[in-house]
Amino acid sequence: MAKEKKFPISGKSFLLLFIGTTALLAFVLVVILPSQAALQRKGREITAKEAELQERKILYPIYTDLIGRLQAKENRTLPFPEAAALTMEEVNVFLNDFKGMAKSRDMDLLLITPDFTTMSETPDMLTITATLKGRFGDFRNILKDLGETAALTHIEEVQINSVPGFKEFRVKFRLALKT
Repeated sequence: MAKEKKFPISGKSFLLLFIGTTALLAFVLVVILPSQAALQRKGREITAKEAELQERKILYPIYTDLIGRLQAKENRTLPFPEAAALTMEEVNVFLNDFKGMAKSRDMDLLLITPDFTTMSETPDMLTITATLKGRFGDFRNILKDLGETAALTHIEEVQINSVPGFKEFRVKFRLALKT
């Protein structure tokens, strides 16, 4: 008869080994793997927060500058001077001043013409048409300076034409006259 080989471990020891291995495997599946996944998730969260913190460090000076600008709130309204009418001699002075205003704003004054025919309709107002060439920002400053003129009653028309190499601006406005 053939000799049967026996395991050196008894049945009871084998059962205990099986239970211990199963408990160890259950411990790994229930405790260690979820902890490992949570640790990786926390690591990704920390990396994201560090990136956000770096971004905030970079953007903070810009943010404080913008907040400072908002709180400073420079006067964005145009001045509204006391209304004053001009005599015809003062109109000539104004036309010369307007030429100087255009020159000081780096604009070329191409044409400035008073329209005396409008005086027949409204004798206390004189319409003036000015044509300038230059940059838009400079024209904006001209309009701002014009708005500070006490005799200005209103601006009737503004035209902007693009000519190769520069922009041409035409502004039509009315001045109050002494009657």
